[in-house]
Amino acid sequence: MPESLDRILDRVQQNRTARQRNLDNRLARTPCAESRLGCTFVAGARVFDRVTGEEGEVLGGTRENVIVPATK
Repeated sequence: MPESLDRILDRVQQNRTARQRNLDNRLARTPCAESRLGCTFVAGARVFDRVTGEEGEVLGGTRENVIVPATK
């Protein structure tokens, strides 16, 4: 009987270690600012401007909220 308890304890410890390793991996890869903003393009991506016909590389991205006052 004690031998089977040792195997159960060992399995529980393996599962706990695997869950902790998985959590550590997810926390180590923190998203960059662009991905937190939900931008379509991330820094370093090659892009094509359909208006000007030029190619370029994305340097970064931001969002901005602008309040436009309404006329009375």
